Amino acid sequence: MPFVGKTEFGKVLAAKLRSQLVVEGLFRREYKGDALGVAVKTPMTTDDTLSADYDGSNIANNTVSYLNNDYVTTNINHHPFINKYIPGFNLTTASWDAKAGAVESASYSVAKKMNSDAITVLINGAQGLNEAGTAFGSGDPRYGLTGHTVAYATDFYTTLAKMGGKLTDAGVPMEDRYAIVNGDGQALVLASPLAVKYGQDEQAINGGVIAELCGFKIKVSNLVTGTISSKKILAVCGHPDFGINPSDYEEEPTLVSGNFSQNTVGGVFVKALAHYAYDISDPRAFGCITEA
Repeated sequence: MPFVGKTEFGKVLAAKLRSQLVVEGLFRREYKGDALGVAVKTPMTTDDTLSADYDGSNIANNTVSYLNNDYVTTNINHHPFINKYIPGFNLTTASWDAKAGAVESASYSVAKKMNSDAITVLINGAQGLNEAGTAFGSGDPRYGLTGHTVAYATDFYTTLAKMGGKLTDAGVPMEDRYAIVNGDGQALVLASPLAVKYGQDEQAINGGVIAELCGFKIKVSNLVTGTISSKKILAVCGHPDFGINPSDYEEEPTLVSGNFSQNTVGGVFVKALAHYAYDISDPRAFGCITEA
């Protein structure tokens, strides 16, 4: 029978899934429709069209313009589920720590897949807006850690600044810009004397932000991988206003007691079924930084 505290543990697992997402807060979650269905629509406000100069002497001459809303259709294309069996686990006698540990371990793999799907969408959407670092010769003290790479902190700063300029030209707001870096990118950010490190900022750290540089909040993930034009990707940059993430649970996360087979003495199932998608509404708001 279902565990009496299934609602509470549903909240625990849902919170764990969200807390383990590097991309949490980097996508909009407002949409029209049901994420449990086939597709949803997200309204995207386009530029307003001016009617004309206001004529105060003849109000009848003032025409009315209407806000133009375009809708981005996003197909719900990811359906991860958890159905993990833990033999010998007694819901009645197990401690709360043990129960919390069960949902935590089960949620990690789903969180990793959600992160991977999101970062893949960002990188693929950023193909046309990229910045490569400067290649330094082997006799130069700024020569890369692994060869001709963006391995000099000031060069990474300059490259990120150029990316910021491209986003500005594309009309991307300055506030809330982010960059997700991999291990190589992390080393360069933390080596930069211009980076604002968040080692003592608990709120920023809890949000996964390690520093701020060139107006970008920096997050870290080893899922930032791949190459563009044979150059290793070090970071993907963007803005939350242009990312879309419809998601919902069909089956709320819960712990359910039961027997997996006749050969077991009983145990617990950790169950959940989610549906989600990641999409971008304007590729001009995203870009990648690569090695030289």
